[in-house]
Amino acid sequence: MKLFSSLENVDSSFGGKASGLHNLIKAGVNVPKGIAITPENLLSILHSKSKKTINEITREFSDCDKLAVRSSALSEDGEKKSFAGQYKTVLNVNNDAKSILQSLITVYDSSLSQEIQKYSGNKQDLMGVVIQKMIDPKYAGVMFTHSTDLNGDDCCLIEVVVGLGEQLVSGHSNTTRIIIPYNNEFDLNLDSARIEGHVQDNSIIDNLKTSITKINDYFKKGMDIEWCIDKNDNTFIVQARPITKNILIPEINSENGIIASLGRCHGKTYVIDSDLDDDELLEAINNFIAGSILVAPFTDTQYMPAINKAIGIITEEGSILSHASIISREKGLPCVVAFKNASTLFPTDTEITLDTAKGEILSENHKYLFEKRDIDWESFSIYDNIKEIKNIDGCKIIVEYSPIDNKDIAVHIPYDVTANQYDTIEYYIRKTYKQPAKFVASEKYLWFDEFTRFKNFNLFDYYLNIGKDICEKQDIEKLKKLYKTIYENAKNLVKKKNKADNSFDTFKTEELLASLHLIVDAIIPDGYGLLSVYEVVKEYKNLQFREFLNGHFDRTSSKLVNCFNFFKTISYYRNTICQKFVDIGAYSYSYFDDRDERAKNAIANKYSDDPIDEFYKIYKKKLNQELIKSQTNQENDDINKDF
Repeated sequence: MKLFSSLENVDSSFGGKASGLHNLIKAGVNVPKGIAITPENLLSILHSKSKKTINEITREFSDCDKLAVRSSALSEDGEKKSFAGQYKTVLNVNNDAKSILQSLITVYDSSLSQEIQKYSGNKQDLMGVVIQKMIDPKYAGVMFTHSTDLNGDDCCLIEVVVGLGEQLVSGHSNTTRIIIPYNNEFDLNLDSARIEGHVQDNSIIDNLKTSITKINDYFKKGMDIEWCIDKNDNTFIVQARPITKNILIPEINSENGIIASLGRCHGKTYVIDSDLDDDELLEAINNFIAGSILVAPFTDTQYMPAINKAIGIITEEGSILSHASIISREKGLPCVVAFKNASTLFPTDTEITLDTAKGEILSENHKYLFEKRDIDWESFSIYDNIKEIKNIDGCKIIVEYSPIDNKDIAVHIPYDVTANQYDTIEYYIRKTYKQPAKFVASEKYLWFDEFTRFKNFNLFDYYLNIGKDICEKQDIEKLKKLYKTIYENAKNLVKKKNKADNSFDTFKTEELLASLHLIVDAIIPDGYGLLSVYEVVKEYKNLQFREFLNGHFDRTSSKLVNCFNFFKTISYYRNTICQKFVDIGAYSYSYFDDRDERAKNAIANKYSDDPIDEFYKIYKKKLNQELIKSQTNQENDDINKDF
């Protein structure tokens, strides 16, 4: 009785990889000739070192064939855990008894590590094996038959390397990627396919399209597929497993990195240099400090002990379908690959914030962006273009259109978003707005609530509109008058606050003062003022906005000089008036520290989950709106004498 079976005759008892290959054969695609061994029979072969069985295996292949000996553990290639890159695969094995036996031992031994046990959650996974004829490929790669494109389209994502696919999945190589949208769930839109990268060969699509269609028809769900095309243009599918986590295709930028997994972490880097000899590399991996951010030229199977202890990953090479990328998504680790010179930029013990959701790495003295941008418009203190406020997967998001082109969007989020929430939000944004999200975790998210509350004050709204108009016209003299008028009103409000005979009126006046401070400290200088300056600078195609703000521009242009003077005036008055607010007791930078308690006092300690919101509800009901309007109009009439 043979201790192995052809791939046509296996079932789930032969392990995940063997089962996947069997299903591919049933789907009608071309699979390299091979056999599979169950975990029980593998142990029998290894314990007895049966020459008879090994010799029987050699006779299944031609003497000149090279073989691939691959793991096929029972839990491998499952619905929830891929075990991507966790177990050993031995390639280019000679078809002789000694070489095959040694390869079987190598694959089996890879199931015994503690790191595998941690990943699987079991004491030890039962290891089967697949042995296949080795294909000498012209091209090879990985494809996710169902992914989400930048514009929200469902698509097939294909990654390509020249030669063996092992260099792709191990992260040793950057890749070309091919994206083919679907007309509907399983109908490829070949006319809209695009190739991104250095391998511009449309024959790859022609070779793969039939296999993709057959795989979709058979599996009826998204599959993670490994494939290769030999030098005679024969296509082979060498692996099929369910996609464990949906791929949201990132924007590609070969210079500044590719986002493989969304998330945010802060910590010290730990660099593992791939040029170390074997013993030194093993020591560096085993000594990896838990809670560090792993930085390496690439990551492959042997890096797993470090990956399991890392809070984030940065590699200099790799792609979003490499093993490390797949594992980082499964584990919820922020990961960026193909970030050039990362080991030099972030040596061991460098404290950084890796924010793949926002698209940046922050170190003490520098910000590294995954995309080159002239302006961070989403940080402007402007709230006119808020499109939507929505709760997604337990997380409130604020969607904002760009004030520059009214097309791009930013998604404002809290700081504590989880990896799963990032993916859910990103998927929603792409499907709804037909573009990828630009995530922003900043104080602007919190200030939006304050801005919304402050809009209850007519005086705040009035000054807001005047400030906006002044900034659009870049009227320096009126800008000066506005700041001075707001300051004079602040002095009067301080007197009013000091005379208030109840905590409600005191708190109301404090809130109004805080709203005026927001205008002079943020909304004018960091909002409408900054936007108006950018609108002028963008007319000059060769002038970078950040360079202009630093004073580096052509001084012979009177328009640019006037614009820069306006910018300097804003900066000067912001600093001087804000300091005066503090000096007269109109505002304290610790104002929000005990604000909830003061709000509770203002509403007579009435129970509320949010005393600030409760205060504003009472404020709108308590005060006669006509009285507010007449009082505000009187104040506005006084102000209008100056404007």
